[in-house]
Amino acid sequence: MYDLIWTAGFTRSAKKFADQHHELHPKFAAVLRDLEIDPFQPHLKYHHLTGKLKGIQAVSLKHSYRITLTVI
Repeated sequence: MYDLIWTAGFTRSAKKFADQHHELHPKFAAVLRDLEIDPFQPHLKYHHLTGKLKGIQAVSLKHSYRITLTVI
C-alpha cells in the first residue's frame, strides 16, 4: 500500500478538472484508489516523462489526460 500526498495545488486542480469533466469523475476516483494500492498496475500505464519534465512520473487517466507524480 502506498501513501498519496496531495498538495493544495493538486487539490484545486483536481476539483476544477472534476467540475469540467463530470463524465471522468468515476475514472479519476478509481485511478487515485488504484494508485494507493499499487501504482505499477498495468492498466494505469505508469511511465517516466522526458524532456522538460524529466524526473516526473505519470499515470494515464485517459488517452489525452495524465496524472503526474513526484516520488519522494
